[in-house]
Amino acid sequence: FNSIAYFLIFSYILDSFSKIEAGIYTVLNRTLVAPFLLISKIIGDIYTSQTSKSLRIKVNTTNTFNNFFKLLFVICVLVSILGFIIFPYLYKNLFNFNFLDNYFLYIKPILIYSVFFLLASPLSRLLTITKNFKKDFIWQSILLITMIVITRFTYSGFEEFLYIYAYSFALLYILYIFIIRSCLKKHFWING
Repeated sequence: FNSIAYFLIFSYILDSFSKIEAGIYTVLNRTLVAPFLLISKIIGDIYTSQTSKSLRIKVNTTNTFNNFFKLLFVICVLVSILGFIIFPYLYKNLFNFNFLDNYFLYIKPILIYSVFFLLASPLSRLLTITKNFKKDFIWQSILLITMIVITRFTYSGFEEFLYIYAYSFALLYILYIFIIRSCLKKHFWING
């Protein structure tokens, strides 16, 4: 579903705005989201290991979830602050992305949904560990449907579209955390 969603968003930007904005979206999305994906993978691997260990020794995994949620929350707050202050200058000076000066307004919405992605993504591994594939499929379907709905509207500009997209996905990732948390409680009471 992720590939389909990305293709939908790219096609929508290309059809509704311009090739330049589609290219800007692609470059910003890949360069800004890359550090979030790396952090998410590292923390997700550690979370998977700790949660699996807790399940093997029949310990309540709620504590593991809560500790990792707190850690991710602190990281997300720091990344948010740094993201709006340092990332644009870091990318400009480190990677020589001079076009960021002109498109700084487009960076903000991408950072918004990336931060919420970082908060939810590592914790979502709980669904795989506890074999809640149905809920994960429902979640992926909700994301795809939201993407389809968002791309059916007409927006006054590219920036407005990006903010609607970012806020929609931020809210969905908050919902995802509640879904994951509910699976945690159900799994513990069934197996604990």
